[in-house]
Amino acid sequence: MSGLHLEDDLEVIDQVIVLCSMQHLIPDKGKPDPEIYLAVARQLNILPANCLVIEDSATGIQAALAAGMACLAVPSSFTRPGVLQSGLLLDTNITAPKLLQQTAEQFLLEYDQ
Repeated sequence: MSGLHLEDDLEVIDQVIVLCSMQHLIPDKGKPDPEIYLAVARQLNILPANCLVIEDSATGIQAALAAGMACLAVPSSFTRPGVLQSGLLLDTNITAPKLLQQTAEQFLLEYDQ
């Protein structure tokens, strides 16, 4: 993930949002199947290992990790118990929405080292 900065490439972020809305084009494959993430990476011509997924649920986290992507979680009050009980992520990779940018920046700094 070297060279990735949150303030860079807002156009790429817009593309990812549009591509993620394509999940309906992948029939019978919902999360935790990683195919939606792999399809987005292929469409953007980015290696899965260079992707950072932001998820809110344990099944989404499973999909991201199965795709070979790094993942941070921003769970809702509804999904938080499942995310914590899953044990899929370190506690430092689970954050609140207002702390997401700070958490992502710290994650990327540590990831690049």
